Amino acid sequence: MGIRRFVNLLVANRTRCTYSLRRFDLSQNQFFYDSPEELASHGRVLPIQKYTEGSAYSPLKRKKANDKNKKQLAASDIGTIRLPAPFFTMRPTPCRPGKPGEHQLDVFALSERKIMLADRHRRVLSYDADSHCALTMPWLHAPKTDPLTVSIPGSQQDDGEGSIYIIERMLWPESQRSFQFEALVSDRFHAGGYHPFGTWGCQAFQLPPTSLSKRALVCCAAAVGNAICVSISGAGTYCFDRASHAWSHAGDWMMPFFGTPEYVPELNLWFGISGRDFKLPCAADLSPVARGQPPEPALFWGHDDHLPEEWHYRLCTPSQMVSLGSGKFCILRYLETRIPCPDEVIVDNSYAVFTGLEVLAGNGKKHGLRMVSHKSRRCRNPQANSIQRLL
Repeated sequence: MGIRRFVNLLVANRTRCTYSLRRFDLSQNQFFYDSPEELASHGRVLPIQKYTEGSAYSPLKRKKANDKNKKQLAASDIGTIRLPAPFFTMRPTPCRPGKPGEHQLDVFALSERKIMLADRHRRVLSYDADSHCALTMPWLHAPKTDPLTVSIPGSQQDDGEGSIYIIERMLWPESQRSFQFEALVSDRFHAGGYHPFGTWGCQAFQLPPTSLSKRALVCCAAAVGNAICVSISGAGTYCFDRASHAWSHAGDWMMPFFGTPEYVPELNLWFGISGRDFKLPCAADLSPVARGQPPEPALFWGHDDHLPEEWHYRLCTPSQMVSLGSGKFCILRYLETRIPCPDEVIVDNSYAVFTGLEVLAGNGKKHGLRMVSHKSRRCRNPQANSIQRLL
């Protein structure tokens, strides 16, 4: 897998009720050091964390850090970047006035350049950021409230563009077909003919056969081999076979991620945000899950202690992370400064902080992998014009 050229963003303008797609050009090297020497001088190795059952994480015992690693930066030491100009802007048609999420737009990334957008009326649009071409898509069977999406790249066997599996993050028991789980699937060979630009279809599927009598949270969804694996609070982990469309119960345990981790073939591991705290990076081998076995113990990395002491993680806002290829990642964290108040949280300034991460071979001692933090860059992230997704 080669290095990605761009990191895509979805930005919401609450005042104008518009959404825009933007992208950072990674060739400008805003998030990574240029040379191994520069990385050795300025990079920071994130501490490995361990968890005990029912407790918060605690750092493994490490040698005393040197002064460079102990130093906390002032906010002024972290470079400021401006949001890139939008390359595509969309205003979704509102649904019934006063209904929650009436202007909401969901976004699904099929690849670095192909992005899909869906509104509250089930309508879907695909946009190619390289060719600047928009493609109308089949409608979803039902609008989604807060979905998780798993992207499957196209293969040479079916000569398709891939598929996107969409499942509601909050599942409700089904008394009738509710369309909480469906997929947009591409197949160039359709209805006996060849279509050079592909033919898309929308397929609806049954929910996992859980015994839940009330709503449940889908904490994690991941593509593992030919299966879509989901971990559901109170129900455990289930696997959906993409060929037979059949569900199987993998176990009563949960995968260690929050959201949708990505498989990184160079490292033969899945990487994403930790399901323990929703803020920090995590890695695990999920390949046993499709066989009905729990994954091996995950690697959890700790906080980057160099960040300004006065910065706090925004409440109820998970971090986001994307793989850039060749063991490099970009993590987006939502941080804020606060005005001291004993009774409530009063936000002063809100920031989106982007950090380049790189996974390197271990030092031959206790751990086989190290995660190194490169550059961090911040931009103002007001609620009126805020970054919603990292793609």
